[in-house]
Amino acid sequence: MKKLIFLGLLILIMWPLNSQAAVLKSTYPRLANYFLKWEINEQEARQLSKWDLLILDMEVQENNPESLKLIRELNPDVIILAYITSQEIIDDVNNYAGRTGAFLRGELRDNIIDGWWLKDQNGNRISNWPYTYMLNLSDSVSTDSSGRKFNDYLPEFVATKIKNVGLFDGVFYDNTWGDVYWINGGNLDVNNDNRKDSQAEADTLWVTGFKKMLDKTRALVGPEFIIAGNGRTFEGYQKVINGMMLESFPSAWENNGTWSGSMNSYLKFTPLNRYPQVPVINVNKKSQFDYRTFRFGLTSTLLGDGFYSFDYDTTNHTQAWWYDEYNVNLGAAKSSAYNLLDINNSVLKPGLWRRDFKFGSVLVNSTDKEQLYIFNKEEFDKIKGTQDTAFNNGAKINFLKLSSKDGALILRKSELITDSAFVNGYFYRVFNIWGEQTRNGFFSYLSSYPAGEQVLIANGDYNDADDASLFAKNGQLVLNKNGKSVLAFYPYDKFFRKQLNLAAEINAGNFGLLITGPTVGGGAQVMVFTKAGKLQHMFFAYDKKSRGGVSVALADVDGDGNLEVITGPGKGDEPLIKIFSISGNLKSSFLAYEKRFKGGVEIAAGDVNGDGQAEIVTGPGPSGGPHVKIFNSSGVMLSQFFAFDAKYSAGLKISLSDINHDGKLEILTGVKNFY
Repeated sequence: MKKLIFLGLLILIMWPLNSQAAVLKSTYPRLANYFLKWEINEQEARQLSKWDLLILDMEVQENNPESLKLIRELNPDVIILAYITSQEIIDDVNNYAGRTGAFLRGELRDNIIDGWWLKDQNGNRISNWPYTYMLNLSDSVSTDSSGRKFNDYLPEFVATKIKNVGLFDGVFYDNTWGDVYWINGGNLDVNNDNRKDSQAEADTLWVTGFKKMLDKTRALVGPEFIIAGNGRTFEGYQKVINGMMLESFPSAWENNGTWSGSMNSYLKFTPLNRYPQVPVINVNKKSQFDYRTFRFGLTSTLLGDGFYSFDYDTTNHTQAWWYDEYNVNLGAAKSSAYNLLDINNSVLKPGLWRRDFKFGSVLVNSTDKEQLYIFNKEEFDKIKGTQDTAFNNGAKINFLKLSSKDGALILRKSELITDSAFVNGYFYRVFNIWGEQTRNGFFSYLSSYPAGEQVLIANGDYNDADDASLFAKNGQLVLNKNGKSVLAFYPYDKFFRKQLNLAAEINAGNFGLLITGPTVGGGAQVMVFTKAGKLQHMFFAYDKKSRGGVSVALADVDGDGNLEVITGPGKGDEPLIKIFSISGNLKSSFLAYEKRFKGGVEIAAGDVNGDGQAEIVTGPGPSGGPHVKIFNSSGVMLSQFFAFDAKYSAGLKISLSDINHDGKLEILTGVKNFY
C-alpha cells in the first residue's frame, strides 16, 4: 500500500495539474478532431498534433500517456478533452469485442450498483447503443454504500481519475441531453416506481439530475477545467459548460434537422458558454473526398467562432483527414456573419452568407440553388490546392459561383512582402520548398518607396506597411517608423550612389542589426550596423578587388543560437556561399552552382522546411538560368527547382516571406520584368 501511495505522489509531482485556463487561438479556422481510438501510437500522435482541439478517449491516458505528452510537445497550445459517455456504459467492458485496455471503463463499471441503471416499467435495463446499457442521471435512484447516486459518482470519477492526473484539459460528456422521453419508445421508469412515466415527468427528472451532475463536476474540477457536451443543445446547461458539439451537422435532432436550425443553436448558445468557449461542428460523411460537403461544414463553422471536425460517421470517429483549407490562415475575424441576399436582415435563414477575416473571407450558400455573387471593388484569390483542384485553382476572382450547399474560403490579394528584402517594382512568383506555386505572382511595387531599390518591411502583425521599414535610396540607408524617417545615412560614403543589398535582424516588427552589401559596381564589403546606425563590424566577403557587389542575408543557420551573416558573390566571382560570424569570422562555405559560373548568386535565409532551423536559398544572377536551390548550413542541397522557363537568364532576386499567412515561409523569386 505504501508503494502505491508513493507512486501516486510521484505521478502528481511529475505531472503538475492543469490550473490555468486554455487559451483559444485568435486566428481561423479552428480545427477539431473527434478521434475515439482507445490506443494512439506515435505516428497517430504526430498527425493529431496538427489540430487545435482534440477529443480523445479517456483510455488513452492509461494506454498511451506518452502519446498525449508527444502531442503537447509538438503543439503546446493544443486543447485535449477526455471522451466519456455521460449516461451509459459497456456492461461487460473487459470482454467487449475482445477489447483490452479498458482500465478506466473497467473501474467505472466496477463501482456501478444495480440501482443506478435506467429501466423500463417492467424493471428491464434499457439499451440505446449496441453493447451498452443506460444509466439513470436522476435523483430517483438508490445510493451506494458511500451515500452517492450516479450523478454524484460520475463527477467524482472525472475529477479524481481524469482531471487530477493532469493529462487532459477537460472532459467531453457524450450525450448531454436535455430530454430523455424519446428513448425506448417512451417506456421509461425514471423515478423507479414500477410504472411508465409521463413525458413531462421523465424529462423533468432527467434534466434536474443531469444539471446536478454538471454542477457537481464544475464544483469538483474548478473553473479552468473545460466541460463540453454532445447531443441536442439544451439552454439550461450552457452556462455551466464550455460548449456543445453538433454531431452529424446539420444535426437531425437539432431544430428540425435543417441548416438554419443547427446554425441557430450554434450561434445562439455559444455566447452563454464559459470561457474558453469550445463549440464544435462535426460533419461526418462516408467519403474522405466529398469536398463539397467538407467545405459546406467548414465554412458554416466559420460563420461563428467554433471548431470544425470532419470524419467518417457516428460509428467510426478515427480519421486524421487533412485538407487544403486547413493550411489556410484567415487571421482574426473582422465581422459577424451577414446574408448577401438580405443584407439588412440578421435572421438566420437560407441565403448566401459571408464573414470577413483579416486575410480573407468565407462564403456559404445554404440555399437550394446555385448562387452567383460579384464583388464590387474587391478582388480575391481562390486557394491553390492539391485536392479539389478544379475548385481550389488559385485563380484571381472578382465573382464567385457557388453550388447549393457549398462554401468557399477566398483570400485577399496579398502583395506585401514582409520581414525579407525585396526589390520595389519587381515581379515575384511564390513557391514552397518543393517548387510548387502556392499563390499567384504579383508586382511588388509600393509607391512610398523608390522604384528599383531594395525594401525591407518589418511587420510581425502585417498591419501597416509603414509600421517599420528599411530601404535604400541612391546609396543611402533609410529607416522609417510609423511613416516617418528616424534614421538616414550612407553606409559606405556619400559618393557611392549605387543600389544596395539589405538584410536585418527582425524581432516582433522591429529592427535590430542592419546589414548592407553593394550591388554591381561596388566591392564585396559587408557592413554591420546597429539600428541606430552605429557601425559594429566591417569585412570583405570576397576579394577586395571585386566590383560585382555582394548579396547578404542574416539568420542562425547552424543552430548555435547566434546570428550568422550569409553572403553570395557578385558578378565575376565563383558561386561560393560563405557563412560568417557577425564580426566577420568565416565559419564555412560551399559552392551553390558549378564553379565556372560567375554571374553572381542572390541569397536569402530562413526556415522554409519547418524544421526550426534556417536554410539558405539561392538564385543565379544575370547570365544564369532561373535555378533556385535550397541548402542547409553544411552546403547539403535539400531541394531545387526552376522558377521560370529554363531559357530565362536575366537573373533572380530571392525573398522569404509568409505571404500566405499560414505560419510558413514561402520562397519568392523576383525578376525585373514580367516573364
